[in-house]
Amino acid sequence: MHEKEIFTELIKNRSKIEEISSKEEEVSNKESLSLTSYPLSQITKEPLPLSSYSLSQINDLIGKSGIIGEENTRLLLFIIASSYKTKSPLHGIVQGSSGSGKTHLISKIADLLPPEDVLRFTRITESSLYNWGEWDLVGKHIVIEDLDGLKEEALYSLRELISSQMLSSSVSVKDKKGNIKSTQKKVRGQFSSLSATTKGDLYEDNISRSFILAVDESTNQSKKIIAYQNKKYAGEVSKEEEIRAKEQLQEYIRSL
Repeated sequence: MHEKEIFTELIKNRSKIEEISSKEEEVSNKESLSLTSYPLSQITKEPLPLSSYSLSQINDLIGKSGIIGEENTRLLLFIIASSYKTKSPLHGIVQGSSGSGKTHLISKIADLLPPEDVLRFTRITESSLYNWGEWDLVGKHIVIEDLDGLKEEALYSLRELISSQMLSSSVSVKDKKGNIKSTQKKVRGQFSSLSATTKGDLYEDNISRSFILAVDESTNQSKKIIAYQNKKYAGEVSKEEEIRAKEQLQEYIRSL
């Protein structure tokens, strides 16, 4: 049993404890308000890490790198291209008429990725994909500038790599004694890809494996590009800013 004096003392001190608690809460609220009133970069005096960038901020960097207009398309293409970092990479095909800038667009998107991770092909021969090393195409982004130039066998091997992420073929090799024997050769293909085509209708198997996007050939888009080029020639666009935006996105991809 506690003596009555103890409870009396606790009751007297209760108001003081509540007062202290109230003051602490008030200070905490003020600190919380001050934190939310300013961007995190101003509080820490350091730039925001790229991992915390929103899609709109990434899209803004893509624009600053020199890809003008096509805001939705360029963001989707960047997401597709950078997906080579995932276990299930994505693939995209950009359609457009000859001279519409489709090849330029996918090439500029590839420029935003770390150069060591990008493979660029003007064309792919029938058996070339079978001849890569087993792991050479893993963790890569592939740019195919002219999908129309690929023959059916090349398209088939590309589709197989996209679908099953592996090509397996039976090949003949010589052993140390010079005897010819058959062996299995594997090429693994965990990569993302962007390609360009002038065809309006694509082979069904290609459509089912890729995002199909149309390049913007509108007059408004042409005006945006011309206006940007005029500013660039007039010195109103900083080349350093373009390079900095590109390097920031490359560093972002490396950090994934």
